[in-house]
Amino acid sequence: MSRAVNELLPELTSFIEGLAEPRILVDLDYRILVANRAYRERYSPHESVVGRRCFEVSHHYSAPCDQAGESCPRQAAMASRHAERILHVHHTPRGEEHVQVELSPIRDATGDVTLFVERMESLPTARASASAQGLVGKSPAFVAMLQLVARVASPDAPVLLLGETGTGKELVAR
Repeated sequence: MSRAVNELLPELTSFIEGLAEPRILVDLDYRILVANRAYRERYSPHESVVGRRCFEVSHHYSAPCDQAGESCPRQAAMASRHAERILHVHHTPRGEEHVQVELSPIRDATGDVTLFVERMESLPTARASASAQGLVGKSPAFVAMLQLVARVASPDAPVLLLGETGTGKELVAR
């Protein structure tokens, strides 16, 4: 870790800890440097994730997401140098869940990306494995549909849902 990152770490830790949504701070080597209280309570209540790699914690992979056949928001954020969002299936204490991940790069004084802040938001009506309630699936088409739903879920605007009877339009609307 660079000297500049070490100097900023206490301030970044304080900032991230004060945020209400689950957030982690990740270095260029995918290593988690900070996990705030909301993250610890929601995604890792029984063990610390600090020092571990994000792909090990969230996916149980031994390599980054993009090397394991999934999209990686880190790669997209490095390329665009802006915040990037993606929907992933994460391992959580409640089982596999669809999680909207937003990764924001942090630049140093020279403009180089040195860290990332990752925000997670579980989609409560969707599960990756069988459940008594909600939508179930993890195929590419299902994930693409959930990404669209997550994109329009926050704004207060009408959305038209089309589909055959029994396809889950009411669940998506919720």
